[in-house]
Amino acid sequence: MQRCRCRRRRRRQERGEAPCAARNSLAKRRGSVRPTRTPFFDDLADLGVAAIDTLQPDAVSLDAERIKRGWGGRLAFHGGVGTGGIIANGTTAEAQAEAERVIAAYMPGGGYAFSPAHALQDDTPTGNVLAIYDAGREAGRYRSAA
Repeated sequence: MQRCRCRRRRRRQERGEAPCAARNSLAKRRGSVRPTRTPFFDDLADLGVAAIDTLQPDAVSLDAERIKRGWGGRLAFHGGVGTGGIIANGTTAEAQAEAERVIAAYMPGGGYAFSPAHALQDDTPTGNVLAIYDAGREAGRYRSAA
């Protein structure tokens, strides 16, 4: 077993506590860990947590449709629009389509607040930033039943 270089985490490992999160994250990025459920969502809902902020779509197992289907009745969600990938490198049309896809996945039944997962980087094309917020303004609005 590889040892963690962080002293605090190494002490925790030696005491038999939680494994090093940094090493686990690296393993997940490399694809060597395949979680069977989204970590902690069931536990958080059982503890009374009402909302998850911020959803990072590039993280392992955070597929928008699966998250909404699995926990939409128990948790509200905030975020979900990636700040890399299509938003940072795609065309304006691709960025808008991605935002609309995320909205369509999370909005049905309520409990979704549209936003990027993190702060948009300064090199994100301005047209893409405007496109995702236009999508949010058009498709991301709950209509009253009255």
